[in-house]
Amino acid sequence: MAAPPGEYFSVGSQVSCRTCQEQQLQGELASKARTEKEEKLSQAYAISAGVSLEGQQLFQTIHKTWQLASELFEAMV
Repeated sequence: MAAPPGEYFSVGSQVSCRTCQEQQLQGELASKARTEKEEKLSQAYAISAGVSLEGQQLFQTIHKTWQLASELFEAMV
């Protein structure tokens, strides 16, 4: 299956890479689709609860920062 424009791998592809610390990382791109689905569902809940656009943006920024920090920490361990 071909990857969509702007993507290097199609969803569901098995990927593997080696970090600067010579750690082998592997994973499946299905997690990207799952993450996008969860983000859209979270946004729908926020809208239905009457959360302001600024509040939604703040939450998304904090959430993405936390996810990135967690991923970096896991890669270091």
